[in-house]
Amino acid sequence: MCSAMNARNPAPVRIRDHTGYHLDLTIVVVGRSPTYHIQFIGSDGRPLELIECNLPQDNLKNLRQRLAKAATDLARHAAHMGPDAHWECLRDMAKEGRTAIEEVFPALKKLRDERNTVTISDSMKLLTQSRNRVIEVLCDEEFCLPWELLYVGNVDSDSVQPWDFLGMRHAIGRLVQRKDHTPMPDFKGPIECDSKPRVGLFGNSQLSCFEEMHGSKGIRFLAGLDSARRISLVRCPALDPQKEHRGQLNVFRGFWAKGLHIADFECHGFYGGDGDCKVILLGGMEHAPQEEAYIEIDSDFAIGVSDLGAYPPKKRTFRSPLVILNACCSGMVGAFKGISFARKFLELGACGVVSTECAVPDQFAVEFIEKFYEALLGGNTLSDSLLLARRHSLLVKHNPSGLLYAIYANPDTTIVRR
Repeated sequence: MCSAMNARNPAPVRIRDHTGYHLDLTIVVVGRSPTYHIQFIGSDGRPLELIECNLPQDNLKNLRQRLAKAATDLARHAAHMGPDAHWECLRDMAKEGRTAIEEVFPALKKLRDERNTVTISDSMKLLTQSRNRVIEVLCDEEFCLPWELLYVGNVDSDSVQPWDFLGMRHAIGRLVQRKDHTPMPDFKGPIECDSKPRVGLFGNSQLSCFEEMHGSKGIRFLAGLDSARRISLVRCPALDPQKEHRGQLNVFRGFWAKGLHIADFECHGFYGGDGDCKVILLGGMEHAPQEEAYIEIDSDFAIGVSDLGAYPPKKRTFRSPLVILNACCSGMVGAFKGISFARKFLELGACGVVSTECAVPDQFAVEFIEKFYEALLGGNTLSDSLLLARRHSLLVKHNPSGLLYAIYANPDTTIVRR
């Protein structure tokens, strides 16, 4: 790793070693509210330009909340109504995404207001005017934004285009930085498996995406991949909220000993700080949830981020799997007072996390992840697989809700059979 220095930024910007994988552009954000420095890094690993961004923490929080609300409204309307009905929601999200990107990069606002007199740099053109680039974003929790929802098109006309969201233009991978500005994880190279990846399924069988198959409930497309010998599927044992909570957490922890390449959580997520949040069962007794993120990995059995920290996977068996959190609000690093599941799994050593930024309807969630699996098992990178799934949902289903998924990983990571 090397460093870039600038008179306006006395602290070094740590630049990742690009050897061995492809990136068109890296964006590194350092600093503390209200002043941040955004370093653009080229495909050869050399610094391009350094931009100063003045954005107080309250403004950042407000941007996240407005984007999350617009995205949630879009996902809800897109799932239950036709393309015409959710057009207004798409336009609202585009407006919020445009506001956000202009707050981060003020030059874009000047370009919009004074089009004939303002020019932008080549790196900004690469981000906002090109397509099909591989982009890596490194920032800490304080500056975490849903980059996929940032909008580079024109919102002053009726021609709002879903293709002008960054998440439809580019393959994006995010990495969360530690306090010393080094990325977490710093995982390089492919996810290696002998013949087929071992997929562990954690899921709430009460969800509509679970169907009766051979006397038990499962997810049909995963069962199909298993039957076709494209994956080796194993199911986490049922977890009983009526039994002693510590013992059930140990069952959950023990499941990781199966040496998974992919850990797939198909469940609901929620945040315990919400005033109308459901109660949770611990050892058969009702309790108010703590102010932290939860995922309900079995019927009425919820685990919090603190549970995962107290009962982590055993280091000798945790083989840096890819974690898929197909659960509402499982990403949202920095949006909650409590730490998110995405961040916690990265701390524990996951090679990457696929997660959602807000509530996603069950049926769309399973259909989207099916396309993601198809692309990933077909040899595509993590970021390309997510991009292909997003574009398929938009083109075939006329549903842009794939923008609500994000990858916290090196975007160039692939699955390789030894």
